[in-house]
Amino acid sequence: MAIKKIEDIPEEYIFGRLLFKLGEMHGVIGPAQISSALYENIDCFKTIQPGGHRFINKDYRTQDLQTISKAVQRSFKCKSACEVPGQYLLAYHILFDCSLDYLYGIIEEPCPNAEIKDISKKTGLSFSVIEKLMSQEEIYTDDYLTAAYQYDLFLGPDSEDEDYPETNRSVTTFWDKILQSDSFNSIPQNWYRMACALYISKVMKVVADSAKASWDELPEWENFRSWKEGVWDVFHPDQQIFIPGGLTLKEAYEQYPEWVKKTYREMRNEHFYSAVDKQEDYETAYWGCAGKFDRALLDYFHQEAEKWCDSGPLPKFW
Repeated sequence: MAIKKIEDIPEEYIFGRLLFKLGEMHGVIGPAQISSALYENIDCFKTIQPGGHRFINKDYRTQDLQTISKAVQRSFKCKSACEVPGQYLLAYHILFDCSLDYLYGIIEEPCPNAEIKDISKKTGLSFSVIEKLMSQEEIYTDDYLTAAYQYDLFLGPDSEDEDYPETNRSVTTFWDKILQSDSFNSIPQNWYRMACALYISKVMKVVADSAKASWDELPEWENFRSWKEGVWDVFHPDQQIFIPGGLTLKEAYEQYPEWVKKTYREMRNEHFYSAVDKQEDYETAYWGCAGKFDRALLDYFHQEAEKWCDSGPLPKFW
């Protein structure tokens, strides 16, 4: 089985697809490259022990690589980790520095760190988010302060002046302040309301378009009858629909198709405009939430920028 992309692996081979993704993340694509990586990694080699060899010996390189390659090829045809020999499962864990829970499909991210896993369980945050929060990355703002250097508001970054302000700021601290603010609740609240309003608006448009599209078509008998007896007669008892020639509804349906289409159109007309009105209402609600969302964020960031100017790390210039 030549595997150059994940689509080459049948969907039922769930473990095989997971193994391909892991290899892709680490720059080893497909069975051949993974086999070579397992062979070259001393810890992996000791775990696998191809041909009973505990240490790499160039004299047996071809045979050992063939043994590893056959096993890796079989791994790519496995539906779950339970089908993979234990020593190879452990070797994949070592090679890709991933959790065995991930290989078994218990967790969704290949995190080997027990501390991160515990934090994720307690907070609901993904492994990647926790790793970003723990990375302590910084934002460098010196390049924005050129004008301040030019006007001698403070000395440049090459100066030994002790008063030179620290302009590097922590990314994690930035997000920590947002989470402490009202934005922690207001942002998701407004976003979910926006999303729901947009969904209902789209649904109402489908209903309205469907109603309008069917106006010039002869409706199915059961559909026409249900609209007449189940909707119109119930909600408009004082506006009885005239049936031509004193016929029954079924007879009129069979003999007067143009009357049926006209009557159906009149009954659906109210439904159509009701859907149009609702669509417009929810579209207005969507943009209202969006505006509130924008204002809340802009207000927060504007206030923080003002605080930065008033009491941040930069020197006063007034």
